[in-house]
Amino acid sequence: MIRRSVGTQRWTLISQVEHARLSGALAEAWDEDRFAGLPRDELVAAIAHHDDGWSAWEVSPKVDPKSGRPLDFTETPLPDSLAIWRESIARAEQFGPLAAYMVSGHFSALLERFNSRWKSDSTLERLAQGFLQEQRSDRERFLDKWRHHDNQEEGQVAAERAVAWLQTFDALSLWLCCAERSEAETFHPPDTESVTFSPNGGPYALEVSPWPFGGQSLEVEAVGRSIIAQRYANSSDLVTSPAEPVTLRWSLRPATACMT
Repeated sequence: MIRRSVGTQRWTLISQVEHARLSGALAEAWDEDRFAGLPRDELVAAIAHHDDGWSAWEVSPKVDPKSGRPLDFTETPLPDSLAIWRESIARAEQFGPLAAYMVSGHFSALLERFNSRWKSDSTLERLAQGFLQEQRSDRERFLDKWRHHDNQEEGQVAAERAVAWLQTFDALSLWLCCAERSEAETFHPPDTESVTFSPNGGPYALEVSPWPFGGQSLEVEAVGRSIIAQRYANSSDLVTSPAEPVTLRWSLRPATACMT
């Protein structure tokens, strides 16, 4: 779950499933020629559903016992995260072996990137290393199922490109969802030029350069709920607290220089 501060009085809570759906909407709108031979339908499905394992957890999200704040996805205890990730990978396999490979590679990379969360704790390190070893083996199995040509090295490279595409859209969706933005941000898709998103006229109006989407403009949204920023006693207290529905909408347009 994303806990987005709205001033000092309220939080907007956005589910990981909704964040992933936004990732998929961005991928769906992307110029498909940039995917360079990857199976577009499976690629987009993996991106849109890469956080499906969060669905059960988010029915009754946890609260930090010290602060009373709803746990943000970056604060989730590692054992919970590993269980959620395994479920996400299992669900991704319904879309195909490449989809499962992508989600496994994505979460394995996250775990290694943020190893400061578990390196200093022997119990957590054992859990993390077990997950990484397990997923390396599973990705070999997924790759064997998916490989569509004889050269194993090329198959591996293509699958890793697919992982990088998931990481790109995941990062872009998180950038939109986690906070209002006032500064430009540049993203680096695999095997193509970097793309910069610049707020122009407020945090929900973005100019994009170079324009990577198939249409002339793009409107995207994410749905969440707004709650009072206060201490919550437990999950039940959080779930039953009064909440207001919130829809965040972004308008994306080509940067002026791209329109000439």
